[in-house]
Amino acid sequence: MIDEDKAKELAAYFNKTPKEIINQYKSIRNSQNYISWVAKSNKEWSNLKINQNSRKQVENWFKDTNNYIFELMETQSTSKRKKLNKEIINFCKRNNLQKVLDFGCGVGQNAIDAARANLSATMADLPGKTLDFAKWRVAKRKLKVEIIEIKNTRPVTKNYDAIICLEVFQHLFSPLKTARHLFK
Repeated sequence: MIDEDKAKELAAYFNKTPKEIINQYKSIRNSQNYISWVAKSNKEWSNLKINQNSRKQVENWFKDTNNYIFELMETQSTSKRKKLNKEIINFCKRNNLQKVLDFGCGVGQNAIDAARANLSATMADLPGKTLDFAKWRVAKRKLKVEIIEIKNTRPVTKNYDAIICLEVFQHLFSPLKTARHLFK
């Protein structure tokens, strides 16, 4: 279930009340067809008959759907994810990793956490609704975060001390090529 702070953010962004957002999550959890927002995204994907082998169709789905925003905000609300995000930032700080890239940033949580921890944060993702939401979250907090809109297969041109890349590689068409690019 989504936490209260993230429900408030979604409510502000989508011009709803926090209660309406929480009720949306509850209705999905209580429905026989859905156990979480992930299932709702999966159903949307199936209904649209996205061809998994079509880069354009896959990228357009990620660019156009609102469901992915809700799915990622739910994921970021879990205690395990909050703990992982905190550990990543603590690791960076302990090891003097100051320049951090959140590659495939989704709703921007790791870049937000890095900027709040006084690290130099950059977030990168496909242009679209999810990245627009991540940008809004950063602006709302008045954080200094550089933004890279991924428009080609070699979007990263700067060097970073650390690259955070969570739940991204399963969505890529060329994960090994991307890993090599990020490593370089």
